[in-house]
Amino acid sequence: MAAGTSAEPGAVAYEFYLSGDKKRCRLYEEYRDDAVALAHLSGPVVNEMVPQLLGMANLDAFEVYGDLGPATTSILQGFGAGIFAGWHGIQSP
Repeated sequence: MAAGTSAEPGAVAYEFYLSGDKKRCRLYEEYRDDAVALAHLSGPVVNEMVPQLLGMANLDAFEVYGDLGPATTSILQGFGAGIFAGWHGIQSP
């Protein structure tokens, strides 16, 4: 999965992190922009390898950060992702 994503133009980071007991894993992904993220979602890593991963692991949380555009947001929400859009500033009460 990491090799496939690393070969995708505009993929900035794709890194797995394991807990000390190797029972929990975090995956950090970063893409140049929403068009690249959308291309990733329709590419072979997601469509061929993610189903294999989910056959041996449980997904208990999925959070996405950034302004993704409506198409990417819709797809990710379909996977159950929590979307956290960028927010820059402080609001007055």
